[in-house]
Amino acid sequence: MKTRLLRITIVVLLLAMVLLLILNLKVQWDLTHQNFKATSEAIFEQVEALVESNAEDIHEIREQFSEDCLNSARIAAYVLQSRPELEENLTDLKDFARLLNVDELHLINPEGEISFGTHPEYYHYTFFSGKQMAFFQPMLEDHELEMCQEITPNTAEGKLMQYAAVWSKDGSMIVQIGMEPVRVQEAMEGRTLANIFSSMPTEEGGELYAIDPDSGQVVASTSEWPAGEEATSLKDNLKENPGTISLSHIVINGTRCCAAIFRSDSLVLVRTVPSSRLYHQLGLGSVFLFLNLLLLALIAIAVTRLFIDRCIVQKLTCINQDLRKVGTGELNRLPAPTVLPELEELCGYINDMLVEVRENELKTSIALERSRLPIGIFEYPTEYRWGFATSRVKDILLLEETGQEQGKNIEEIAERISALKKIGQSDEGNVYRLDSPDGFRFVRLDEVRYKKSRMVIMVDVTASWRQQEQLKYQRDRDDLTGLYNRRGFYAQMEQMMQASSQLNLGAVVMMDADGLKETNDTYGHDKGDLYLKKIADIHQTFPKEHIVPARLGGDEFAAFFHGYGSKEALDEALTVLKEGDGASTISVGDGGQVLRVRYSAGWARYPGDSKDYHVLLHLADQRMYENKRRRKGGASPA
Repeated sequence: MKTRLLRITIVVLLLAMVLLLILNLKVQWDLTHQNFKATSEAIFEQVEALVESNAEDIHEIREQFSEDCLNSARIAAYVLQSRPELEENLTDLKDFARLLNVDELHLINPEGEISFGTHPEYYHYTFFSGKQMAFFQPMLEDHELEMCQEITPNTAEGKLMQYAAVWSKDGSMIVQIGMEPVRVQEAMEGRTLANIFSSMPTEEGGELYAIDPDSGQVVASTSEWPAGEEATSLKDNLKENPGTISLSHIVINGTRCCAAIFRSDSLVLVRTVPSSRLYHQLGLGSVFLFLNLLLLALIAIAVTRLFIDRCIVQKLTCINQDLRKVGTGELNRLPAPTVLPELEELCGYINDMLVEVRENELKTSIALERSRLPIGIFEYPTEYRWGFATSRVKDILLLEETGQEQGKNIEEIAERISALKKIGQSDEGNVYRLDSPDGFRFVRLDEVRYKKSRMVIMVDVTASWRQQEQLKYQRDRDDLTGLYNRRGFYAQMEQMMQASSQLNLGAVVMMDADGLKETNDTYGHDKGDLYLKKIADIHQTFPKEHIVPARLGGDEFAAFFHGYGSKEALDEALTVLKEGDGASTISVGDGGQVLRVRYSAGWARYPGDSKDYHVLLHLADQRMYENKRRRKGGASPA
């Protein structure tokens, strides 16, 4: 017991350790992911703020540059109108352009053609010469219109330029200036994603990526991953819902990483950390927790072992010693230990049982005195594995003396009684049949409840039961043939039809002995009886489990074939019955004369013709007489 309790304690502690480790691992896993997700979110917010700030700065610079271009065009138009000589002197016009800090200065006539300017190679270009020039076409219709084009490649050279144009006050020309957006380009180059990512701090082994969600190409990164290369390892994660952060495990350059993925309106931001680094502290914490739990488990096992030795095992040993005395017949009360309430309660139950045992002896004596038949008494409390049985119980129940302990004997008796009850009662009520070497034994069981116990009174009624069975046999059997008589046959049919699910295929057969009257008149009734016995013998040739044969009276026989699994098997049996007609003979004279036994037969099939045996008997009888009319009835010499 001690070993068993220790094993149970160890198993429980091990299970508790495993569960705690799993729970701790799950909690630490979730916390690690939550922390990684939170730090990644902060970094992503910082990147988004920088991108947004840079975009605003670039927009302001663009707006300011556009305004400068438009102001330069206005100044040029004002000066050219006040100093017409500049419209004819190329050198002075270029000096004026340099003074105005513009790269190109063009004078355009009202038809939209460049007529003069700092770049003679553009002369005769019109607002219809290309996409860049076409932007200003609306000015030909509206002389009040001032236009400033976005930064775009010019038509002639394809270099980036920003053009602005205004009408002169007198409406005689359009003044167009062009400026290279050097300031804007410098500002944009200083505010690219690459510059942003180069300034972002990353932990050891961690990287930050910006990916185009449409092309899947890396736009910027903190690693050596070249911009423009496709991020194939992140391909399946680029379709995340905007505004959400998801975690995934990917492999980058052969290293397994944990990745936090965030999709903004225009970019997918990815932060990666090697899994070995991310879960390093997780593993150390689990090992530390395991060691602590192991130490606590060892201490708990030692304390449990000490408690079991002193408070349970020693007390149970004393109780066992007292119970051995009870087994020898000393029904004294057990002293109750006060260490554990459970043991004290156990001793209380045992003492109550001892009281019940004393009462059992008295009750059994009273029952034996009142019983006038050879009986057996068996009593057992419903709450205890204890009982009492008289010496005749084992003989009545056909149990062998095995020399077992009292408790095991009681168990064996209780099991035999339960098995009898499962077999089922006879028609007489609480009488049960036991198989014995000399046939059957019939036992009547009467159960009486007394307080918390049950008492079974068993009587061997084999002799009276066999007398009843013999009377029943004589009542239901034909004296001459031993077959069922009409009453017995109908009773069997009623019983079998109630269990119709077990009948399978069958047939009801009606038979009539041909020439019985002539046999009686010619050779005497002894030969007529022999004639009938020969017909009965034909029924006995079939397996008992497949036939219920009967002589209904006089020369009339009936039989119920049943339990056939196929139509072919049933047909074979009926064929054998049909072929038996005329196959047997009886001796009817001193000269060796024999008489062939003949009969007419007809049958109705179950369930094909009907499931009602009355209908089947009627149909079989009709068919039997039809067959009888087809032949020359009566007995004939062989």
